[in-house]
Amino acid sequence: MKSSSSAELCCRVIRGRTIMPLKKVALYQVEFENGSFAVLRINNLLTLQEGDIISRVNEVWSAGPDIIQLSPFEFLDQGESQRYFTEYER
Repeated sequence: MKSSSSAELCCRVIRGRTIMPLKKVALYQVEFENGSFAVLRINNLLTLQEGDIISRVNEVWSAGPDIIQLSPFEFLDQGESQRYFTEYER
């Protein structure tokens, strides 16, 4: 994973699904402001909807007022992010 030189990042949820319901783990395909994509695995009780905004400021990720915990991810092109989201093992 490459680190960003900027302390702030912002992305929009394209779609999501729960992958581990009992542990409240969800997978989200997102698009960043710079046009890159990613698939985020989020460990949280919060359920995000299409169009919700996820942002990082000073290394803290949040969705609105809620702080969220992300697993490591990498930036992908749109096609690769769609494939990864679809094929991710449940």
